[in-house]
Amino acid sequence: MTNADNIRTLTDDVVKAYGDRIESLASIRQEVSHIKQDAARMLDGFKEADKERASEVSHIKQETARMLDGFRNECEDTANAWHGLVSAMQSKRGQKPAKTAKVRYAHGKGKKD
Repeated sequence: MTNADNIRTLTDDVVKAYGDRIESLASIRQEVSHIKQDAARMLDGFKEADKERASEVSHIKQETARMLDGFRNECEDTANAWHGLVSAMQSKRGQKPAKTAKVRYAHGKGKKD
């Protein structure tokens, strides 16, 4: 082969390689675009799930507060009934009943009136 043929072959190879690179870059750009779209859809899904989870957490907090209030009331009622029973037993034994105050709870700590 002559130098002219070698240069022509080299030029053809360079042009073909350039075309291949352009095609590869277009393919990569298309893949990146699809990945970005998929990621955006996933993030939207996460945001929606977060809203649902926040709603569920709020509901659970409300239910827990109601349950704790119920437990607190039951505990107060039980303590007051116990104090009443103690007073009644002391009276039956002929002892002066101890002065007992109603029990009420605030934030889980017992307080006497």
